[in-house]
Amino acid sequence: MFFVISATASLAEDAAGPESTTPGFFTKAVWYVPNRILDLLDIVRFRVGVGPGLEIGQRITDVGSLYFGHSRTVWVGLPGERAPGELPHFMGASQKEGLVMFGVDATDVQPNPPRYDFSEIGIQLHLAAVGVEAGIIPKEIADFLFGLFGKDVSKDDLPATSSSPPPGPGRVLQLNHYELLYPLTSRPDTFQNTEERLDYLHENLPVRLRGYMHSTDRALVDEKEDLAPQPPVTDLEIGVWSEYISGPDGKLDIDQRFRVDLEFPNVERNLSLFFDSDYNDDLPGTDLSESETQGFVLGFRRQLKKMNISSDLGVKWRLPPRLFARIRYRPSWTWGEHEWGFEQRLFWNNEDGFGSLTHVRGYRWLGTSHHWLFRNLTAGRISESTDGLEWQQTFSLGHMTDLVDEENRLENLGTNDTVQCMALTASVFGKDRRTDTYRTTFLFRYPIHKTFVLLEAEPGLEWREEHDWTTQYRFDLGVVLLF
Repeated sequence: MFFVISATASLAEDAAGPESTTPGFFTKAVWYVPNRILDLLDIVRFRVGVGPGLEIGQRITDVGSLYFGHSRTVWVGLPGERAPGELPHFMGASQKEGLVMFGVDATDVQPNPPRYDFSEIGIQLHLAAVGVEAGIIPKEIADFLFGLFGKDVSKDDLPATSSSPPPGPGRVLQLNHYELLYPLTSRPDTFQNTEERLDYLHENLPVRLRGYMHSTDRALVDEKEDLAPQPPVTDLEIGVWSEYISGPDGKLDIDQRFRVDLEFPNVERNLSLFFDSDYNDDLPGTDLSESETQGFVLGFRRQLKKMNISSDLGVKWRLPPRLFARIRYRPSWTWGEHEWGFEQRLFWNNEDGFGSLTHVRGYRWLGTSHHWLFRNLTAGRISESTDGLEWQQTFSLGHMTDLVDEENRLENLGTNDTVQCMALTASVFGKDRRTDTYRTTFLFRYPIHKTFVLLEAEPGLEWREEHDWTTQYRFDLGVVLLF
């Protein structure tokens, strides 16, 4: 009886004329349960693809998207967000090729792009002939929840009120390429090689990030104020490392690192946003596999430069996420030809509690050309999550061949401040009065594409008390992009 009434109501709606395209009450009632089921399916993307390819990617919305590779697949599974007025497609074809970094798309135009929603969070991996892609779409969560009360946020409820044109060719991302204040340069439909893609990213990624920060900064201040211009983005580093340590208890770890400090010139002087995967509260020589801060760190930083004090507040994007806060005091002084300084850091997170990290560092440039740099570092760490004091003593001698900024030569620099260098490092680690690890490594850093794509290799040896001081071989290999 219910369906008969619904059908009669639908006929009445159709008789009302072609301009009446909004479904009536009874039509919405009939489609209520099917639409809520479809909205629930829209939340998740989980697809398995078969076809040639090699790719890796992750997404924290389009803004935090990273992708590298190529694939030509036929896939099955949950597709994610539907086009308005369409039923979900549980199988199809997909093609991708190129590079994506933080919302800058250096991929080729393809006939069947993936069509991610801007808000999607997910990961993907394709090796040889099989790939897996999984994601969650926050916008569709909102669509499902509002849909329980009859509100169609995504405008995709059935029956469709209007027909949408079939999707055409596209790239991996659907972000608007052109902005009024900070436009990106034009890009070809097909890039000729990886070098051309890297050059495009190197030119446009700082511009895209500058646009993001400009929009955020302006949204947080009164438009009537005398606004300062958004400064260009510098000091951006992206890298991928693998670390191998031989047996006993050998390890192979892969880690990605990000480092960027973005300024809000009008929200508050010296307030900045940082997004980092390397900045943490462990000892400086902690291995990737032993780091307590694996994942991403997102927060705000306030600097009192004249007092050598900075403070951070933010979130560690782990499972589960952790709130954290830290304050640092970093004075320095000169003693003859030696430069000295120390850092006292107090930190807290909601899972491990409070802790303290102390660095005492010194350095001296050697020779008349000032290419050789000798550095000394003594560090100690204690926290509520550790047993006693953890400490480290490190000496290093490096040849700083080419710097990112040659004007900073004669300052306290590390290998991360170089384009080309080599360095010999020796370290001792321990807990309280006991020594538990010796390590020596030789690092070599060299540009492989212009001065912003760098190869870093670091072989070495180490001896651990827990392994009866057996000699273990280690090798770290990484690729770094500087912007």
